[in-house]
Amino acid sequence: MNFKHVYSMARKAPEYEGLTDRETIIYRTAFRNGFRSGAALRQKIKKVIIPNRPADIPAGPIINNQKIVDSIYNVVVDYFRVSKVELIGKCRDQYLVIPRSMIANLMRECTALSFPEISRIMNRDHTTVIHYVKTRIGSYSFWKTPNNHKVYNYLKTEVLNETSKK
Repeated sequence: MNFKHVYSMARKAPEYEGLTDRETIIYRTAFRNGFRSGAALRQKIKKVIIPNRPADIPAGPIINNQKIVDSIYNVVVDYFRVSKVELIGKCRDQYLVIPRSMIANLMRECTALSFPEISRIMNRDHTTVIHYVKTRIGSYSFWKTPNNHKVYNYLKTEVLNETSKK
């Protein structure tokens, strides 16, 4: 069954004539998820062009997120004595979860990166990064231990000192 053919048949026939129940469900799901063809496709892709206006506020300093991310990884790797490869890997041992959470929280606070961008850098899902941030804010899980907050604050000052030197 050719999906595009089924979709185009369903678009032409308002009552879905000639389609089985399964094909009708596939069509409805595809349309709901954003698959378009023909005029609907052109309409969806239409770009909105915003004219360039001179900024009233002068541009601020350029934030080099990559430099900050590298310093975050370096500080955390030195403190916890684990390798960067282990932190990016798939292992879910406790000795790696705490440094990952520290990295995610440091990236969220010290850079202008979004959750999806942080997750791509860490090789994780963005919901994992959201979980790391929420557990620190709510003091859940291993963040219940006050020492972890002290370690986090120490690492944060180290990152800020390292990035301000360069």
